[in-house]
Amino acid sequence: MPDGVRRRSRRAALALSFQKADNRRVAVTGGDLVFAGELSGDFVVFDANDGKIPYKHNVGGPIAGGMVSYAAGGEQRVAAVSG
Repeated sequence: MPDGVRRRSRRAALALSFQKADNRRVAVTGGDLVFAGELSGDFVVFDANDGKIPYKHNVGGPIAGGMVSYAAGGEQRVAAVSG
């Protein structure tokens, strides 16, 4: 389980709790968003400032690998390994 999300100031702004003690499925963006994937298949987006969840979706299988965030066509996208 991660100690928290470290912002530029190096202070913990948000602590996340997961079903399993593993942080391979977390990606942090410069836009203060935290993307997290659970072995349950839940893909969750957290606001790094207040911990609110603006988006949650079950992808149908465990999110078992790393995530990457990238820009395409003027939009922010996220890719995650699932299955």
